[in-house]
Amino acid sequence: MEQAPAASNINTHLKTRWLFPARLLWLIGSLIALGLFLAGLPLHAREIHELYRGDIQVWLTQNQNGEVLLSLHEGSAAAQAGILEGDILLAVDGVEITSAEQAEELLTGEIGAPVTVSVRTGNFPARQVIVTRGSWAGGILLEYGLSSQFAVIFTLASELLLAVLCAGIAVVIVRYRSDDWMALFSALLMTVLLTGLSLPVVALANSLFSGSYPYWMDAWITFAFGLLILFFYLFPAGRFASNLTLGLALALGLWLTLGLFERSLLIWYLPRWLYISAGSFWVATGAVALIHRYRHSDSFQRQQIRWIVWGASASTAGLMLQVFPGIFNLNASERVFHDFVLYPLGQLLKACLPLSIAFAILRYRLWNIELILNRVLVYGSLSVLTMLGYLGAIFVLHVLFTGLSNPVISFLAAGTVAILFEPLRQRLQRLVNRSMYGDRDDPYAVLSRLVRTLENTPSTNEMLPLIAETIGHSLKVPHVAIWLDEDGEEKLAASFGADTMDTVSFPLAYQGERIGRLEVAHRAPNEPFSEADYRLIENIAQQAGAVAQTVRLNAELIRSRAQIVNEREDERLRIRRDLHDELGPMLAAQGLKLSAARQVIRTKPDKAESLVDEVIQQSQQTVADVRRLVHGLRPPVLDQLGLVDAIRDLARNHSGKPTLEIIAPPGGLPQLPAAVEVNAYRILLEAWNNTVRHARASRCFVKFWVERNMLAISIQDDGVGVPKEHRTGVGLRSMRARAEEIGGALSIEEVQPHGTRITARLPLSSFKGNNP
Repeated sequence: MEQAPAASNINTHLKTRWLFPARLLWLIGSLIALGLFLAGLPLHAREIHELYRGDIQVWLTQNQNGEVLLSLHEGSAAAQAGILEGDILLAVDGVEITSAEQAEELLTGEIGAPVTVSVRTGNFPARQVIVTRGSWAGGILLEYGLSSQFAVIFTLASELLLAVLCAGIAVVIVRYRSDDWMALFSALLMTVLLTGLSLPVVALANSLFSGSYPYWMDAWITFAFGLLILFFYLFPAGRFASNLTLGLALALGLWLTLGLFERSLLIWYLPRWLYISAGSFWVATGAVALIHRYRHSDSFQRQQIRWIVWGASASTAGLMLQVFPGIFNLNASERVFHDFVLYPLGQLLKACLPLSIAFAILRYRLWNIELILNRVLVYGSLSVLTMLGYLGAIFVLHVLFTGLSNPVISFLAAGTVAILFEPLRQRLQRLVNRSMYGDRDDPYAVLSRLVRTLENTPSTNEMLPLIAETIGHSLKVPHVAIWLDEDGEEKLAASFGADTMDTVSFPLAYQGERIGRLEVAHRAPNEPFSEADYRLIENIAQQAGAVAQTVRLNAELIRSRAQIVNEREDERLRIRRDLHDELGPMLAAQGLKLSAARQVIRTKPDKAESLVDEVIQQSQQTVADVRRLVHGLRPPVLDQLGLVDAIRDLARNHSGKPTLEIIAPPGGLPQLPAAVEVNAYRILLEAWNNTVRHARASRCFVKFWVERNMLAISIQDDGVGVPKEHRTGVGLRSMRARAEEIGGALSIEEVQPHGTRITARLPLSSFKGNNP
């Protein structure tokens, strides 16, 4: 995940004097949109009911004498029953007809239900005709066992669910980011475009004014269309993408303003081909503006723009999908296809805009209000899916059990939805949480993924970077870093994402020793980690500690091998220098002096004796130098006393605290390989020096034992112990290196109630035949 730039050039925050006007504008626009929507909702429901209800499929007109005349549709139920064009309607089911409105109400009913109609043709006597109510659109629904009530419920549900989604996300945006005018603008656009221009609003306009739209409807559509194009030009920086978009915005504003005075200039009053072309042109300019903005933005803005472009484009396509078919005259089957396929599909596409804004908020911290949106998305989506599940259950039960009554079907559908409600809620909560917080609620999945990643890692050097990357992706955090302690300093071993100051550190430890720290950034500046986050990261840190130790050991092994080679060559160079520069000249001088003494031994015996004395002195010095060389290769006390007695001799020569007590096997130690004996002695010597200098102990115990063909040594004191934040010093690293260079291991631990225990285990079998 990428992190927002620290110094972003986006600043759409409102100054104090603009807060109230901006919020008031949003409130007025949103209230108008929702008010129009709610006022038109029952009117739209009545339109759908009338479209899919049963009637005798005639047009009703009233002449000057107050008589109701029948005008037939071709192939209508009335024509099939024998009613003629222009017949006068006298009565319906014995009720005398006095108006067209009364007749329309009496003639409607359930599809397939009979109605007795009394009609008269011209001056001929009245006759009674039994007509079976039909409906072209309703008849198609009836083939699937559905009624006009289902059509009303389905249509209203699709309208209400989209309205709730738009209004919910818009309210959340305004509640938490009302000081950002671009956030207010987006919230207003969602409400106006997706709710204010819905079919209920169109139904309200049609009921108030026949023919063309009323002036207020034209003004409202103008306002909504201008908002949409302006949003494309301004998002997300709040500035026009280019000077060209500024010019286009002014041109569009001028055109729409003139259209309010001369309505024939408005897009929707143009000829059909020009209407479609003009609308497509302005939407295309908005798309080009967003593409231009995308190409000239940083990576973080690109992620936001990508999702908003997708959502706005899908929403615009959905709106066109709903509006364009209305331009044409649709027959019954086309109308059913539009109402139950195209229109719901358009609703889903229109929902992409609020959902894309929600995703940009959750994933890319758009306007930094992702916390509260978690619950809104969960329960908003749950409401949508619950309603869809209810409608789907009704549809399936209607198809499977056509003989059941509507109350029984509704009861069964409600029961089905109730059974699925809680599992669906849990699933949605997990999906939203995973989008916001990664896999923090499923620590087993994170640890399992981490283990699989490490198992498939061919190189030790790649382990820590993969751990950092896994943590970043699994927890949806923008930055992860792993620091290791080396030579008393912290060094960056691996990192993921862009660096940030808002981080939390977790210690990395191995066998009680701090070896580094894991640094994890917060998901957002004002979003601290939860307890679940802390528990998961601490568990990961425990696993990462062992991996970090493996990486350290591998690096130390490489360094120690190089160091061994260097030290071996340095030792050879030193011995060569000592032999060449000191012993060599000294032996050569002795040879020359002995040669001179031989020449004068008969003639000058005193001189010869003096030369021999000098040779003797030089020989003694040579012996001392040779001993010094030998002692540098191996401490002589080991050859004189052995390992255990050498440590006892160390204790005898120490006065004051701490006192040194030694515990050894009764029969003594077996004969030790030279490398084991020397390294054990030097480990003990370093541990003893640390105890004397730093532990403030009163007693120190050294224990020797042999187990599993290994020499085990324990050095324990009753001092202050090792602090938890202790960093490995030169002494401890030296002891561990001496143990590991011969295949052993060394550990350090605290002793209760206080003190420290160092345990070294050195292999004996690997050094057979190497005894001194």
